[in-house]
Amino acid sequence: MRIISLLKIIYLKIPNRIRILLRPLLFLYKGMTSIYPPVYIWNGTSKHNNFPLCVAYIGKTCTFQRYYLSLLFNPDFKVTFLGNRLLYFIMFLLEKKHHDCAITLWELNRPMKWYLQKKQKFIIPFWIESEIDISQPIKKMERKSKSGYRDSARLIRKYGYTCEFSNEPDVFADFYHNMYTPFVRYRFGDSATLWKYHEIFDTESQHELILLKKQSEILGGFLMKYKNNDAKISFLGIKKKYLKNLHEGLLGALYYFTVQTLQNRGCHKVFIGVSHAFINDSVTRYKIHMMAQLTQDIKYKNNKYISMLIHRDTAGLRDTLVNNPFIYLAENEQLQGALWLSDHNKEKTDFLKNYNRMKRFGVKHCEVNCFGKSEQQLKNDIFNTVVTPLAIHNADKYIVNR
Repeated sequence: MRIISLLKIIYLKIPNRIRILLRPLLFLYKGMTSIYPPVYIWNGTSKHNNFPLCVAYIGKTCTFQRYYLSLLFNPDFKVTFLGNRLLYFIMFLLEKKHHDCAITLWELNRPMKWYLQKKQKFIIPFWIESEIDISQPIKKMERKSKSGYRDSARLIRKYGYTCEFSNEPDVFADFYHNMYTPFVRYRFGDSATLWKYHEIFDTESQHELILLKKQSEILGGFLMKYKNNDAKISFLGIKKKYLKNLHEGLLGALYYFTVQTLQNRGCHKVFIGVSHAFINDSVTRYKIHMMAQLTQDIKYKNNKYISMLIHRDTAGLRDTLVNNPFIYLAENEQLQGALWLSDHNKEKTDFLKNYNRMKRFGVKHCEVNCFGKSEQQLKNDIFNTVVTPLAIHNADKYIVNR
């Protein structure tokens, strides 16, 4: 892996006119890694109730690996690299030498799609987009029982926040280096992916910064992009020395001022960028708290997908899936929700919380998969308490090696 990283650095330093000559080799390398991908085994304990958990990861994207490791495991996990393996023998290898593996995660590419097409799986986008309907007055949005705008208004008054607007190049540079960069590293840790300056401030859109201030000090800001009468919150930043003050409502104040400003300009909808497909992810949960709704746009630029296969019913598997409901791409090319329920009474309360979070996020269709109960028992338990259409299954449907 270090050799590959070194070769990438050397390749990027080669002049473009010479790099063109090397493109056939680059295409050959990409093709080889598609059918001969790296395989990792992750062992540790599940994040919520500390049950043993084994997961196989097939793919090379470090950002994806770091995110899923932090999502699924406690910090004491162990990663074992098995080397690059021919795609068509990976299942055989796992069955023979790693029979305790509960889940496999595959970074989807064309050969993998073909190989996995007949297997029961969930295709999970790495990013999902969301938007906020701002056609109602901000005061009416405050009165919504689950809305975060009431709290935001209270904290704005308490701390004396104000906002101002800028489209000056030097302010853009200050935002990128002193707000956006430290905030992304703080929020996402090792899984952080930083966009380059020229990618953020592209020439195709009109840009504007909404800056949050306390007295005369700038605390952070939202970068707004305007294109074809659409408004989008593209990037968020908070100055490093104020990251410890996030509990004082900095993000909520930025959302509040942004919505209020766009309403005054006659906008009825604002796109608020991307987050992860797991609805208990902290960023996704916060967006739901601010009345975000899932968009069905699955063509987000540079989006990637993970295919999740379930191999064995273990305590670690149940703990992981019950506590991490997610949004996936169904066969009809629509995004829908997957919720999980085991046979413990305590989980019914958590299930209803997760279901209501899906509903508030605008997920039109949910699938419930239950461990340890029949479909009819599950219907009797929960069917009368929900509104969004549900497909109810026994979880055995998805277990490859049951």
